[in-house]
Amino acid sequence: MASHLDLRRKALTVAVTIVAILVWGSDVRAQAKKPRAATRRPATRAGIRPSPVLQAQIDQQAAAIAQLQAALGGETTARQQADTTLQNNVNSEVIARQAADGSMQGGLVGEVAARKQGDLDTLAAAKQFYDTAVASETAARQAADTALQTNLTNEAAARQQGDLDTLSAANHYTDTALASGNNGAPAERHDHVDGSQSLHRYGAGQRNNGAPAG
Repeated sequence: MASHLDLRRKALTVAVTIVAILVWGSDVRAQAKKPRAATRRPATRAGIRPSPVLQAQIDQQAAAIAQLQAALGGETTARQQADTTLQNNVNSEVIARQAADGSMQGGLVGEVAARKQGDLDTLAAAKQFYDTAVASETAARQAADTALQTNLTNEAAARQQGDLDTLSAANHYTDTALASGNNGAPAERHDHVDGSQSLHRYGAGQRNNGAPAG
C-alpha cells in the first residue's frame, strides 16, 4: 500500500515538472518572438525565426518533455496494470475467504451435530446403565423377598408342627399319668381340647395320688 502511494506521488511530481517545463517553454517562445534592438532579424513568411542557441534549448526541452510524457505514459500503464492485478488478487482473496468461511461453517455445523449426538448417546448410556442397575436391584430384592417369604412360611409350618407335636406329647403324658393314678383301672375317655386342659387334668391326678385313702 505504501509503495502504491509512493508511485502516485512520483507520478504527481512528474506531472508538475512537465507543467513547469511547458510554462517555461511558453515563456521562452514568447521572449523569442519579441524583437531585439541590437540583433533584429528580418521577418520571414513563417514568422520570427529563433536564434540557434534558443532553438537548441527549445529542442532540448521538447525532447525532455517527450521523454517525460513517455515515462508518464509508461508509469500510468504500469499503475493501471498494477491496480488491475491488485483488484484481481483482492477478488481471489475474497473468493478464497468466502470458500474458507463456508467450509468452516460446514465444519462447525458438523461439530455441533456430533456434540449433540454425543450428548444424546451419553445420556442414553447413562439411562441404560441406571435402568439396568434398577432392574437388577429390583430382581434381587424380589428374589430376596420371595426367599424370605418362603423361609417365613417354612418356619411357621415348622413351629405349627412343633406345637402340634408338643401338645400331642403332653396329651400322651397326661393320659399315661391319669391311667397310673387310677391304679390300673381303665382310664376314662377324655376329649383333649388343648394343652392347658391336659395339664390341668395331670395336676388333678397328682393330687389324687397324694390324698389319703378313705
